Amino acid sequence: MNRSPIFRVVITAFLAAISYVLMFLSFPVIPLIPYLKIDFSDLPILIGFFILGPLGGVMVAIVRSLLYLVSTGTDIASLIGVGTNFLASMAVSFPAYYILKGGSGIKPTIWKSILAILTSTLVLTVLLSIANYFVILPVYLNVIGMDIGMSVSKYVVIGVIPFNIIKGVLVVGVFSILYRRMYSWVQLNNKKYKKI
Repeated sequence: MNRSPIFRVVITAFLAAISYVLMFLSFPVIPLIPYLKIDFSDLPILIGFFILGPLGGVMVAIVRSLLYLVSTGTDIASLIGVGTNFLASMAVSFPAYYILKGGSGIKPTIWKSILAILTSTLVLTVLLSIANYFVILPVYLNVIGMDIGMSVSKYVVIGVIPFNIIKGVLVVGVFSILYRRMYSWVQLNNKKYKKI
């Protein structure tokens, strides 16, 4: 039978709230660009993918993004930042989900976890590099008047690429460890309830 709408709404709201709080617990990893910060707000989104299905995971990310916008304002800078964050969440979550979800009733192997880390990191890095080069940074520079102190291409090479490599490895690596520990629970619940 399908999970009840109330169950889905409660779990979505709960995971989105945790994700929202985690957005504020961030730390810089690139000394030259200290405002590029990593947080673990994608972990609840990934959990949402595995217990609610892809649509549920996307809804967790949407609710998280709306919560952030409501609390920080809807100016153009916030909209771009939230949009970029949502894109990054999807770039990390979909590859990890489809690689790790299994279906055979066997816990994902270490090699499968490594493949998920590498694939998600690659997708995240390539997608965000292209988006920053062609869309995100030009909008920041031209609409907001932000000064990055270097060319867009140099910013992407020394900032965006290493940042997203580190972020992908950390976020999906931590999630892979969590998922291996909660795999039996996820499988048990997925037998009781059909995901959509």
